[in-house]
Order: sequence, then C-alpha cells, then structure tokens
Amino acid sequence: MDIKQELDLARSSVGKLEPDIRKSLQKVVDNPTEENWEDALEIIIGADRRMTLWEAVVALDPSYADMWPVETWDEKTSRTIRIRGWKKIPTRRLLTAALRYATH
Repeated sequence: MDIKQELDLARSSVGKLEPDIRKSLQKVVDNPTEENWEDALEIIIGADRRMTLWEAVVALDPSYADMWPVETWDEKTSRTIRIRGWKKIPTRRLLTAALRYATH
C-alpha cells in the first residue's frame, strides 16, 4: 500500500523522518505482524511532532488502548517473560488511516 504522501508529511520530534524510520513504518503497513507493530508503534509521526503511531491508532479505534501484551518479571533469570502477546494487531487499513490522521 502506498503511504509515500503520509511519510512525506510525517514529522518526528526533530523534523522529517529518517530513511530507517520510514522503512519501519512502510514495513508495518505492508506486513502488520506483532514484531513489525512493536518496532513501529512508538515512532513519532504527527504533524504536531508529538503523536506516535500507537496514539494515532488509538484515536481512531480506542479498543487498541487495552491490547498490550502481558508480561511478568522472572526473579530467577532477571528477565521479562511474555505471558501473552498483543490481543490484536492493527490492520493495513487502520495503520494507513492512522498515518493519514496524524499527518493531515
């Protein structure tokens, strides 16, 4: 799905998006997997230079506010253990709409 216009309009906290950030956003739109979503959800994309991809998704579909994975701390290994992954991952359509929402 072509999101070039949205990527051109998106802004990080310091200005235009760097190529590697654009690539992460394109990757999650093209292939919305849990791994790609986690790589992209905290990227600042808003024209206001504050809104993240996750915030834009939640603005369009508030149910995503409660979709986070569940993790716990393992004292024996001193590591975080994931108990359950994301309840759902945003679709291409929602991700594209979120980019449009944040940048226009």
